[in-house]
Amino acid sequence: MDLIILNHLNFTYKDHAYIGDEFEIIHDIVITQKTHFKINKSKLNVAVGDYVYVKEENGYFGIVENIEDEKTHLFVASVDFKELFKVEVLVESFNGNVATYIEEIIRKTFLQNSDIKQNLNYLSISVETSKLGSFVFDADKVMTIYELLELANRMYGVYIKHEVIFNDGSFSGILIRIVNVTRGLKIKADSLILEDLIINDS
Repeated sequence: MDLIILNHLNFTYKDHAYIGDEFEIIHDIVITQKTHFKINKSKLNVAVGDYVYVKEENGYFGIVENIEDEKTHLFVASVDFKELFKVEVLVESFNGNVATYIEEIIRKTFLQNSDIKQNLNYLSISVETSKLGSFVFDADKVMTIYELLELANRMYGVYIKHEVIFNDGSFSGILIRIVNVTRGLKIKADSLILEDLIINDS
């Protein structure tokens, strides 16, 4: 399997590498866990904060958290893309469609931010569920979008998924899907024949 590195500022291709015989990919829509890759090359154009993408049936998309240089190879550790949402925002009490409320906050933070450096123009949002509910917050309440998503998940079963979008075979952007929560899965290998690995969602 190939690991592709993408620039976190503009979503452009930076580098790629073959994943060695030690890897652990974790898909979990609720709990944040680390994914690890052994890279069979000594140099890789990658920085903490960049995106990593593995093209498989279920795929993997995450954010680089740590890079370890072992001279003959590299170990790259990443966390799920939803870690991007650990940014603080001012939240207000709300009554209505919870999915629409989440969309509005994500849009204001990452697409319509007055600080243009915070805007990620390659993001798009799709609301794919509708759940009526309410949130009651104190005045001037500040919390991370991540915490708000966890709250929406616990109270109403609403959370996010993400998909990498392609245009004519090139990386184009990230689609954030606001959906009902589903289960995650873990894919682990140690000295496997990777060409024969089949990943099935469950």
